[in-house]
Amino acid sequence: VLLHGNFITGDIPKEFGNLTSLVWLDLRNNRLIGEITFSLGNLKKLKFFFGGNNLNCGVNYSQPCEPNNAEQGSSDKPTVLIIGVSIAFVTVFVIGSLLLYWWKGNKREVKHGNGAGRRPILPSPNLIP
Repeated sequence: VLLHGNFITGDIPKEFGNLTSLVWLDLRNNRLIGEITFSLGNLKKLKFFFGGNNLNCGVNYSQPCEPNNAEQGSSDKPTVLIIGVSIAFVTVFVIGSLLLYWWKGNKREVKHGNGAGRRPILPSPNLIP
């Protein structure tokens, strides 16, 4: 459930704890007050984000309580972006290096005659000067 930034006021409803299949609850940056309900702490699969509110964890909340601003930068998007850009850069660099190597290798050879054969530019050791 994504409810971040909606200016929701009041307490977190205790009924959220009855949603046993709930795995994501994002309540960041609202105007919630009070204690986090104990029943949310019993949902073991739940990822719960509550920063930017006036909530306190209370003594009944079984999961660790982090400061309100701890979750604000928890998005994985910057990490994925950095990894994607890095992989793209390395791929372009490797392909560019291979193309440059191939292109320079072809410049060392010169076509002779009708182009039927190629010989290296360097003289043969069998030639007498």
